[in-house]
Amino acid sequence: NTNDNVDDKDKDKDTNKEEASTADGTGDENNQNDNDANDNDNDKQQQDKPPTKGGEEEKKEEIQFDPNIPAVVRAVCHRLSEFKILLETKPTQDLALPFVHLSPPLGPVRHKVVDMIVALMRTPSTIVSKKLRELGLIKICIDLFFAYPWNNLLHGSVEHIIQMVVSGECEILKKALFEDCDFLNRILEARALSAKHQEEKKFRLGYMGHITRVSNTIVEFAKRNE
Repeated sequence: NTNDNVDDKDKDKDTNKEEASTADGTGDENNQNDNDANDNDNDKQQQDKPPTKGGEEEKKEEIQFDPNIPAVVRAVCHRLSEFKILLETKPTQDLALPFVHLSPPLGPVRHKVVDMIVALMRTPSTIVSKKLRELGLIKICIDLFFAYPWNNLLHGSVEHIIQMVVSGECEILKKALFEDCDFLNRILEARALSAKHQEEKKFRLGYMGHITRVSNTIVEFAKRNE
């Protein structure tokens, strides 16, 4: 009987505690605190998990940037693949000029992207050079140079790219130009086309002045490195 009385008293105490907790709201608060604590633990575990492969590559790429590289250059590098799409997207409307019909024309968007690449190359950075070669952006610019023999503005921009590569010290960009683009053979092919055009039309192709200057630069730096 004594034990039964003790158990009944303990039960009554527990019941009174639960009722008191419910009355003043401490029970709900305790439950809420427990839930918040569990959420914090889950968040912490999520943060402690190793990053995905894509995240690792982005983190690694950010680490490779020199501290002196401007933020705008970093931002552009992260979106170079999107600029490549713009560079490869051809205008839908043809352009008729007095002496040539362009189908498709270069278009102002692609020209602006080429100018952006020129500006980007003025920032000496290994990661920039790697990205330009990895995405084939130098090759696309060279292809556009020869595809539009009468676009003087484009030729001037691409000539800047070529001159920076030839006169610079970046082996990555030199390989992109001379290996990936097979640039020396492209020059020889362009000279042959221009000679044929001059024989038929009595004037050279429009890019020949730029090719002559670039060729002289290549010969000059080749002699220096002998």
